[in-house]
Amino acid sequence: MREAQRNPAVIHYRVEGNLRAIDVSVDHISQLFSGLDPSPFGQKDLDGDVHSYIIAAVEEIGGPEKVKLLIHFPAEELPLAADLPTAFHNFFAYRAWANTRDLHRLLRIGYASLAIGLLFLAICLLLQHAIPDRPTNALYSILSEGLVIVGWVALWRPLEIFLYEWWPIWRRKRLHLALTRIPVECRVR
Repeated sequence: MREAQRNPAVIHYRVEGNLRAIDVSVDHISQLFSGLDPSPFGQKDLDGDVHSYIIAAVEEIGGPEKVKLLIHFPAEELPLAADLPTAFHNFFAYRAWANTRDLHRLLRIGYASLAIGLLFLAICLLLQHAIPDRPTNALYSILSEGLVIVGWVALWRPLEIFLYEWWPIWRRKRLHLALTRIPVECRVR
């Protein structure tokens, strides 16, 4: 009850044991997976809507350690159901790997941007010192101060990467890794 008071959205999910159930109901198991992915069944990408629904539900409930995934389907689909838990776990493991790749790519861009930005700043500061100091000429003052400002603006992108952009990717990676361990149950309806 305390959990529902902190987050009223969790009352929309049934409790089974000590876990909240995320129910996904389909007419055909193939609806769970992307029709564009030619991979074998156990390695296919989840359908984008299914993936988004699971992620949103897990975040709404408060984390993957509090959930289990229940897949409901007709009896004639039962032969395909044996591989569903593995297929879901494989997909989330792949997404965690892809998030790691994206994070490393972003950090490489950040390091390159930082090196370029620092070099550009150094050049701007050297040019600023090369401008003769003429307090009576506004053009020289504007040019001198403009070089300093432009040099510091060149560091904007690397700072944005290192301060803000990396952590949402890291967070998604952690979530996908945790989802590789959630219980997945198949139920005939």
